[in-house]
Amino acid sequence: MTARLIGRRPGRVVLLVGSLITALLLAGCVSVPTSGSVEQADSGTRQGNSRPEVVPKPPVQNASPRVIIDGFLLAMSRYQPGYQIAKQFLTTSARAHWRPEDKITIYNNPKYDSTQTNVVLSMSKVGQVGADGSFNATSGPLTQDFAMQKDAKGQWRISNPPDGLLISDTSFSATYTSYNLYFFDPQFRTLVPDPIYLPIDGQTASALLQALLRGPTDALRPAVATAFPRTSLNSVPVVDGIAQISLGRQAASLKDEQLSQMSAQIAWTLGQIDDSTPKGFRLTANGSMLQVPGQIGKGDSAYVPIGYGAQFGPIPERTSDDLLAVQDKAVVTVRADGSQTTPLAGALGRKGPSIDSLAVAGDAKTVAVVTDNQHLLRSQSAGANSTRTLLYNQQSLLRPDYTRFNELWAVSGSPEHQVVRVFRGNSTKPTIVPAPWLAKERLVNFQISPDGTRMAVIAQVGDHDVLAIAPIIRGDTVRLGDLHVIDLADSDSTQVQQLADLGWISATRLLILGAASEGASFEPYGVEIDGSQFERVGTSDNWGATSLATSVDRSGAYHAVVSGRNAKSWLYRSGDQWSLLPGSLSSAAYPG
Repeated sequence: MTARLIGRRPGRVVLLVGSLITALLLAGCVSVPTSGSVEQADSGTRQGNSRPEVVPKPPVQNASPRVIIDGFLLAMSRYQPGYQIAKQFLTTSARAHWRPEDKITIYNNPKYDSTQTNVVLSMSKVGQVGADGSFNATSGPLTQDFAMQKDAKGQWRISNPPDGLLISDTSFSATYTSYNLYFFDPQFRTLVPDPIYLPIDGQTASALLQALLRGPTDALRPAVATAFPRTSLNSVPVVDGIAQISLGRQAASLKDEQLSQMSAQIAWTLGQIDDSTPKGFRLTANGSMLQVPGQIGKGDSAYVPIGYGAQFGPIPERTSDDLLAVQDKAVVTVRADGSQTTPLAGALGRKGPSIDSLAVAGDAKTVAVVTDNQHLLRSQSAGANSTRTLLYNQQSLLRPDYTRFNELWAVSGSPEHQVVRVFRGNSTKPTIVPAPWLAKERLVNFQISPDGTRMAVIAQVGDHDVLAIAPIIRGDTVRLGDLHVIDLADSDSTQVQQLADLGWISATRLLILGAASEGASFEPYGVEIDGSQFERVGTSDNWGATSLATSVDRSGAYHAVVSGRNAKSWLYRSGDQWSLLPGSLSSAAYPG
């Protein structure tokens, strides 16, 4: 299968910040009202993006319709405030109504149907970037009739431009890249990444700060909060390695806690950029310096280090690399490298009822198991000689999942009657979590994101499987928001039709077991939650794969275990190969 690879960036691994210059309104990505100017100092050049620059030019005299279309496509592919050059290829009427900031449609495999008087472009749609900067993988045919007309001077112009921008996948990958904005869960316990796309040719740091002020993307908005007041970004110079972030007067009266939270959002958001390396930033509001708790230095020389807010990281600290699995109807602990297997201390470590699936809390002290042909949910605290029955007489209990917030999530029920429940702490009384889409779609498997704010699901819709993300909306109650389906078709229109299991391998990336058709072997694929990347991970060995376990740490590394036929399991470490684990193991699970 050919991989879909739309330009993305790694998470917050290298803490760098780029040159901060003119505050911009990013058409098709982010558009935020701002005031004041942005000054440049210590400007840096983006590394790793050197390429021959093709500069868009206005239409030439007496150009044919095809030449006009080529010039228009080129002008759209290079970010420009207002896209004034691209608009010169349009008729007067089309120029007045065209809104390039509305969206970006990304395509490949273009085919031109050109005549002396018109051009129709047929292509395959790859994805779309909304006005909020979010990417959405899409597939299918697309046709654009440009409806050429001659203007009063006898020059060919386009009367029917596309909705928003139309950019080829190669041009998009060369001129746009992905960054995460960082917001908080509603209780301000952890940061939550929100992927958006920005033009490489734009001024990234300023654009990221503008986007942070603007707020989260539409899909994530109900599930997160921000520490920013409604304010403006006045100027962002970099002086002696310190970014000077000047906010509006609304920020002048913030309390210490909100200042700390806002600074954490800034640090994590700016810490992704690989242009230049300021060691931190300084906040001012209404001309006065803001005193952020934990900043370095005193007086006018104080600054917030770019590594600020580590305690809010979206991936929790990992307490153990060990794996838990089922062996001969008992739960065992498997050393991280697979070299040693020992029975779990307590009741579940002894042979008992057949275990269908299991989950392990993040502290590795509590284990939940589904038993009795998916009818019972039980849990065991560390070393306890008995288990607690949490749910009984259920139908089709799915594998449960623990979150970083000391919650245990469970799903059970027949199709169209499934119920989502969450147990908090040591309570044996669950809360029902509304999920209206369960009336139409059957949940097959699910996993909660490391930050506890998204539920990744495999759902069955009619006769096919879909991979989707639902925001977890926490307030006085907890509910699941609308499903956002991830299109798994690649550029050659090959599509994963069957899905077996899934797990998180970063704060924004999943590992899935997928098959191209019914009866085909399930293979591992890495998938970004916005669908911008979709690619094979390693090579399988006719596993007969049935289930998957994953674990990720703050360094960005991850482990994965696939369980398959004959109680065989295979281990994968980031960048390594799949290796067979010794012994008979099934229903593997990592803590958290």
